[in-house]
Amino acid sequence: MQEDAAKTFAKGIFRYVFTKCLQTHIEMLKSIDLKASIAH
Repeated sequence: MQEDAAKTFAKGIFRYVFTKCLQTHIEMLKSIDLKASIAH
């Protein structure tokens, strides 16, 4: 029972971190695209 809880917890943490990183990356790409289109 405890092992399942730990696995679920780890999965939740991983998903949260992954989503956060992905969002940050997308925001970065968006701002780079914006700057590129302004430069053109």
